[in-house]
Amino acid sequence: MAAERPEISDPAVVGRLSLDPPEFHDFALAQAAKLAGASFRDARLHRAYSYPYERLGFSFLVTPGRVFPIVEASYGSALDTRVVFGEEVVRAADLGDITAAPGKRTDEPERFPLLSYGANVSIEGISGKINGLTGHDSILPVISGDLLDFDVTYSPHLAFYGSLPSTIHPCDGCRSPVAVLMATAAQITAIARLEVNYRFGWLAGARFVDSSREVSGDLYAFVSRHGSFSPDGRPLALSAVKSDPRVFPAVPEKGALGIAAGMLDLGSPEDLVYRTIEDYEWAVRQRPTLAARSTPFESPSWVDFGTERGDSLRCPT
Repeated sequence: MAAERPEISDPAVVGRLSLDPPEFHDFALAQAAKLAGASFRDARLHRAYSYPYERLGFSFLVTPGRVFPIVEASYGSALDTRVVFGEEVVRAADLGDITAAPGKRTDEPERFPLLSYGANVSIEGISGKINGLTGHDSILPVISGDLLDFDVTYSPHLAFYGSLPSTIHPCDGCRSPVAVLMATAAQITAIARLEVNYRFGWLAGARFVDSSREVSGDLYAFVSRHGSFSPDGRPLALSAVKSDPRVFPAVPEKGALGIAAGMLDLGSPEDLVYRTIEDYEWAVRQRPTLAARSTPFESPSWVDFGTERGDSLRCPT
C-alpha cells in the first residue's frame, strides 16, 4: 500500500478535523442553523431506512457517467485495472470513452487506499461525493473485500436525511464486508468535505482481503468522532452489513432509529426521521444524549490525521 500520505487541500476541512469536542459541537450547531429555514419533510422515509444503500457485492470502476465491473484490481494506477467492457475484459486505459478524461498516463496522481464501509460502498453514495471532479480525479476503483478485526457499527449522531450513519469498531476475529477506494488526494478531500462528523486518519498494518489475496499496510479511513452507538453498553452493529462472526448485537436501520427515538422521548422511528429532516438543528442538539451511551473508538493501530502518534488518540464521546 502507498507510503506517502494524502494531502487534504481544503483548509476548511483541515481546520474542522482538528477541532476538539466542544469546538466541534459549536461548529455542528452553526451548520445546522443554516438549514433552519429549509424543509426536508418531502424526503422519502425509505432513504433513511435503506442506509447504507445497495451494495453490488463486487468490485467496480466509477467513471464519468458509467460504472464497469472489475475483474482484476490494481492498487496502483487506476488505468491498470482490468474491467468488463461488453463481452471483453480490457484495461481501463483502453476504454475509449474514458481515456480522454484522465489525460496523460504520466499525469496520474498517486492513489491512496481509503476504507469504505457505509454509504460510500454503494454507487449512489460514492458517485455523489466525487461528482464534479475532472481528469484522473473523476475515475475511482472501488475494490470489494473484507476488513479483518473490525465490525461496522452505528455512530450516535443523526444525518440530515434522518439516518444513524455507520462507523467501525475493533472486534478481534471479525470479517466485515467493506470496500477499499483507490482514491486520489482530491477525491479524499471531496469526501472529507461531506464526512463532517468523522475524523480522518489511517489504520497502521490493517488487513484487507479482496477476491484473490490479502493486502496489509496503512489503510486510510474516516471514523466517527463520537464512537459507536452502544444503547445496552455494547456497540450496536448494522445487520445490513453481514460481518462474521458477529459478536455485537445487530439491528436494521429502522431498529436503530427506534432505539434512538425512545432515548429522545419520541414515539417511533418515523417521528425521529421527520423531526430530523424538518429541524436538523434540533437533531444536532440531541447528539450528546445519544453519545452518552456510546463506546469510544480506541485502537492501537489508529493514527489520527496530522500526527504520527496513534496510541494516545481516541474519538471522544
